[in-house]
Amino acid sequence: MKKKSFKILSDNRTVLMGIAMLSIIVFHFTQDQFRHGGITSGFFSIYKNYIGSVGVDIFLMLSAFGLYYSMKKNNNKLLFYYKRYTKTIIPYLLVAIPFFTWLCIFKKLPLIMFFKEISFFELMRHNHVWYWFIFFICLCYLIFPFLFKFIDSSKSNKEVVWKIILLSFVVTVFCILLFNTKVFAAYNIMLLRFFPFFIGLLLGYLSYHKREFKIFDYSIILLGLVFLVFTSSKNLIIQRYSLFIFNTSLYFLIVFLIDFLNRKKTLYIKIIIEWFGKYSLEIYLLHVTFRSIFREYGLRTCEFKWFIVYISISLTMVPLLSYISKKMKSMLDSKYKII
Repeated sequence: MKKKSFKILSDNRTVLMGIAMLSIIVFHFTQDQFRHGGITSGFFSIYKNYIGSVGVDIFLMLSAFGLYYSMKKNNNKLLFYYKRYTKTIIPYLLVAIPFFTWLCIFKKLPLIMFFKEISFFELMRHNHVWYWFIFFICLCYLIFPFLFKFIDSSKSNKEVVWKIILLSFVVTVFCILLFNTKVFAAYNIMLLRFFPFFIGLLLGYLSYHKREFKIFDYSIILLGLVFLVFTSSKNLIIQRYSLFIFNTSLYFLIVFLIDFLNRKKTLYIKIIIEWFGKYSLEIYLLHVTFRSIFREYGLRTCEFKWFIVYISISLTMVPLLSYISKKMKSMLDSKYKII
């Protein structure tokens, strides 16, 4: 029987991103239940305690995974920045410009607030987190070529693992030092996400080099499930890291299951989930935007009917946003002669 390698992650990356995107949508619906007096028991209680916002962590992990492949294909730093930022910033502006225009009119805010919001100034100053993920992923793009060079210069798998441990240790110590400060309280939503990003870099390396799974790897995956017991920790760092490790192990098990079933027959549910993975950025942008608009109008997004309405509007507009974004990027590519 052919041995499995970490390349199985590359083969199923789109479907995993789709699962992560669906997880984020369900998390926001769960979050609304607890914030607005909805259902706080049963499924929503379990989801909040054992899955939570980990879909974002998985998404970042898979993003770093894909970035490693991208840099191996072409390690031109300027080209990397151009491709990553145009792919992200164009759809962001297409959504954010009309949203912040509407917000300023709706709340009668001065024009300067439009520029502060769209430039993430208010995120940094007042922790306005509507599009925090866009800011954070752009920051990750900025540092990634340097992380790539640091990791790809390694002479063995073991050296790569130790470098990832070092990076994770440094950022964790930094979080611990900031733990009781206003900075950590305001920005832990981003600070605690570097760890998943580093793990994604490690997995990208192992997948690209088709490293075969060993008994030790399977043991680590199963050991990750033990972190379930720490997900209820009152320490935010332990809680978030434990949720990520536990759910990463679950995602590995899902990959193994998909790989097994896909060999038996075509999985039509996989095709649907892959659609969510393929358009994950567009779905995220439209989803958080219409959710925010509905909430500003006082509509209870914890109610299933309003959830279905704003999700339906968001998903319906995904193809249009994707089409316009690609057209604009194609125009820029032609202008600057980017292949």
